[in-house]
Amino acid sequence: MMAAPSEKRQAGNTGSALVNDSMEKGQTPTDKLDDPLGWETAVENPRNWPTWRKMILLAAMSASAITASIASSIVTPARTAFMHDFHVSSTVALLSVTLYVFALGFGPILGGPLSETVGRYPVYLGSIIFGSAFTIGAGFSRNFGELLFFRFMSGFSWASILAVAQGSLSETFLPAARGPVSAIFILMPFLGPGLGPVIGSLGLPLGLFWFGWSARGGISWAVPAAAIIPFAWGNICVFVSAMQYITDTYNGNVVASAASANSLARYTFAGVFPLFTTPMYESLGIQWASSLLGFLALALLPIPWVFFKFGSSLRAKSQY
Repeated sequence: MMAAPSEKRQAGNTGSALVNDSMEKGQTPTDKLDDPLGWETAVENPRNWPTWRKMILLAAMSASAITASIASSIVTPARTAFMHDFHVSSTVALLSVTLYVFALGFGPILGGPLSETVGRYPVYLGSIIFGSAFTIGAGFSRNFGELLFFRFMSGFSWASILAVAQGSLSETFLPAARGPVSAIFILMPFLGPGLGPVIGSLGLPLGLFWFGWSARGGISWAVPAAAIIPFAWGNICVFVSAMQYITDTYNGNVVASAASANSLARYTFAGVFPLFTTPMYESLGIQWASSLLGFLALALLPIPWVFFKFGSSLRAKSQY
């Protein structure tokens, strides 16, 4: 028996009332289907943590990241002592820095995927324990071979924090809050993921040319020293923007792996550069060696604009 039109209207009104009532309560009828376990509203979800707890997490990750970064170059002033005590050349003495930076690139290859299977906490804990142990071991090295071994293993252990932290930030903070949080994570302010790469790309070559052509006799030391400001600012803007782009593009469980791949490429270049940077400056001089790097930075200037224009089509080709 078919229902009368008035009955149909009444049933429709009743259904609409239920939908409106559920929407007023902040929950659509499909919410339970989209989130059957209630994770989005669970107190265990890091995004639902109170602000003070999120800040403690951010402070702990930042402190660990600072430790890992400082350790890369902290032995640089000891290069002369290495040459004297271990009877090695200047280039070989730089291996204590190069191998550590190489390890920072290779470490996330293990730590990133591992954090996505066993969790972030075991990876953080292991990185801190083993990183600290190998760092202490480097201080008690009896020969140059031991020093290089402990330096490499120290960098390999600390490296996971630098990559896995991006995954933790993605899981703890909403996209709108990740920009300032990422800036705090590396302890430098920036203008934002959108404007950062453009300004940063301009700041890098500006600082290099400024430093190169003002570092000579007759000019105060303060002039080339001031060139560090636009260079460092541009460098950090580009770095933060790149990591933000990766975090937003590979949102989900693969963020740490994507950041690990980026770390491998970045630290591979960083590990190689000290081997030829000093000879390059000795051969070309401060002016032209710095200008060469400035021209390379200028050549890379269009990259942010390429991503602005073709980023969506490039991302669409990825299965992640």
